[in-house]
Amino acid sequence: AAKAGREGGREEGWLPTVALEITSSGNNRLIKNACTLLKELAADNPLCHGLLVLSSSFAVAELTDDRYRQLFLRVGQFSRDEASAYLDAHFKAHVPGEIATVAAVTAVKERILPLTTLPNAFDLLAQELSNTTNEADLVARAETWASKFEAAARTDVEGAGNSVLNIFIRDKTGKERCFTTHDLMRELLDTGAPVTL
Repeated sequence: AAKAGREGGREEGWLPTVALEITSSGNNRLIKNACTLLKELAADNPLCHGLLVLSSSFAVAELTDDRYRQLFLRVGQFSRDEASAYLDAHFKAHVPGEIATVAAVTAVKERILPLTTLPNAFDLLAQELSNTTNEADLVARAETWASKFEAAARTDVEGAGNSVLNIFIRDKTGKERCFTTHDLMRELLDTGAPVTL
């Protein structure tokens, strides 16, 4: 295809793009085999560009860390169930069972999930927890990460204090409520959950 493309007038170095989409989230073997195949075609013997689309956001946890031959790009935000499953898969793959006990994992989830379900935040959290030495260390590292995350979020809130953006929301009774960006962010942070209108 690359040779035909060059003969057809495409620029030198042009390669076709192979995109594989996997809509099944529970087939670990299929996901790993597809990723291995694409890395062979796109990185080891560069015959094409490769793109693997996973419809399940936490299926990425099934893939090994291979930063030189793959790059993850997540679109959107985890649901709470996806975030929980992502943490489960991460602990199973990267943290020994005697460290990632049910009690420790539950404590981490109770601390982290009310704060965020953003995939990039979970990537940073996974890095922070990757070299844990024991159960108490796992929980302590998660607490440290959560405290830093909260502090950064509160700093962002303070920075939004002078914002001219006003947000109008109609509540369940039909009454309009007006928030500045600062007020809305503060209420979200203080409740630790979506604001009920």
